[in-house]
Amino acid sequence: MLQLAEAVKNEIDVKFIEWADDFGEQLNKGGLTTSQIRSIFGIVKKMEQSSLDIQQFLLLRAQIAYAAKRANKRGLYDLEKQLKEAITVVAEEKDPKRQNEYFKRFCKGFEAILAYYRAHGGK
Repeated sequence: MLQLAEAVKNEIDVKFIEWADDFGEQLNKGGLTTSQIRSIFGIVKKMEQSSLDIQQFLLLRAQIAYAAKRANKRGLYDLEKQLKEAITVVAEEKDPKRQNEYFKRFCKGFEAILAYYRAHGGK
């Protein structure tokens, strides 16, 4: 299981934060631009402000895949891999309360990745 998906399912802990720091640096070196990551993050933040619509959340996978293919940059492909697996973890949870907890962890984990990406000079 990939790191973000593992944090979504279990918890955001020190190990995840350290990984997010390294991953943020990797994304920066992979040519990811702030506008690319922010456009995806903006969609997630809008979802976070309302009740979780799992179908809309699943469609995020397609939007991420399109953005990665369009940009054709390693950093966006790396991010796509992490986000897609984490989205699947959230979507496959059948207990609505736990699914909502997973979604909140997904949002916080993605926020940590974005913060470290910016801390490492992401532009």
